[in-house]
Amino acid sequence: MTSELELSTPEMRRLVTLALERLDRPRRVAAPAALRGRGGAADLARSLRESLPEEGAPYEELLALLFERAVPKSFNTAGPGYLAYIPGGGLFHAGVADLIADVTNRFVGVWMAAPGLVQIEANVGRWL
Repeated sequence: MTSELELSTPEMRRLVTLALERLDRPRRVAAPAALRGRGGAADLARSLRESLPEEGAPYEELLALLFERAVPKSFNTAGPGYLAYIPGGGLFHAGVADLIADVTNRFVGVWMAAPGLVQIEANVGRWL
């Protein structure tokens, strides 16, 4: 692993590919709308506390931590029975859009900062 924050194009593609391999539909939508019966959440959170690491970890290990330990102990805001604020739709298309917004580092929620991007989102909201 490199110590730089900027990844090479091959490393970016590898990281996205590794993440996509874990984002299959059954795994994304399997979580319940509530955490009932999901015991051990506090123990999980305590087990994940750690100091700033001296070295980076392989992507595979980090993704395993997320998808095998943390994600299963969370609820699905797009699932039936969830009636609170929905931070995202759980749709793959929305995830790709968020990826683009995050990587291009645009403030897509403020008209003065990104008028074209905000207008596109407003169009979709109006269509719905």
